[in-house]
Amino acid sequence: MVYGPTGSGKSHTMFGSDEQPGVVYRALTDVLEGGGDGDGESLVRVSVLEIYNEQVYDLLAGSGGANPKVTLMHYVQVRLELMGTRAKNATYISGNEAGKLSREVAEVEKRRAVKGTSCNARSSRSHCMIVLDVPSVGGRLMLVDMAGSENIEAAGQTGHEAKSETGRINQGNTTLKRVVESIANGDSHVPFRDSKLTMLLRDSFDDEGSKILMILCASPDPKDLHKTISTLEYGARAKCTRAAAHASTPSGKISSKDARYEMRLKDEEIARLRMKVRLMEAA
Repeated sequence: MVYGPTGSGKSHTMFGSDEQPGVVYRALTDVLEGGGDGDGESLVRVSVLEIYNEQVYDLLAGSGGANPKVTLMHYVQVRLELMGTRAKNATYISGNEAGKLSREVAEVEKRRAVKGTSCNARSSRSHCMIVLDVPSVGGRLMLVDMAGSENIEAAGQTGHEAKSETGRINQGNTTLKRVVESIANGDSHVPFRDSKLTMLLRDSFDDEGSKILMILCASPDPKDLHKTISTLEYGARAKCTRAAAHASTPSGKISSKDARYEMRLKDEEIARLRMKVRLMEAA
């Protein structure tokens, strides 16, 4: 998943351009090259979901020849099943050509709900979730382009409706933070069901065999210093979810592998704090 304030390059990181391919194209390439069933053939099924105002929409539904400027009223709202962790009857496209699939996904992504704010002329007002299923191995990869983590004042939003919209958009970001905090603290209750985003991501957090990668996007602009620090601090905290999972062993002892992992986390935390000091001194 890509996380950061609006305008920091999340969508560009995820979708890229013809000259600079993004995460979607690179992920499809890797999956198709490594997901074959032994005869060199591989097939990927791709679905594209949008979470807007705490509702889940299928951006691929009726996409064949559809108007790219169509409003959300024309999209199919998706129901969730399996305790909210899966999208029911979501449309998918399939194939074995990374370039073709990534172009189709990028074209669909342009239909996301956007609105100009003082932070960004084309601020994504929704979370976009691209789900890659590989039937031959039963694997699943979820790529999430999160909505900008902006506040109402900074975004220049006025009026009750606009403020309510921003509040609902931030609900996914806020709940994800609470989920990360709860897991890192070892809490017995983790608030997955407080937002559609975290409900759909639940399997990734619950499954011991899963891996989560968070890409932090930060602005080089000095005026965004506080946003950069907040993003980096959140990323450092998110890493503790894996540290918490490694914290205990049946014997009560920490293995040498886990000890090295803990040391690396501490070294990275020290480096992060030093960077924070340098940024504050430069401001």
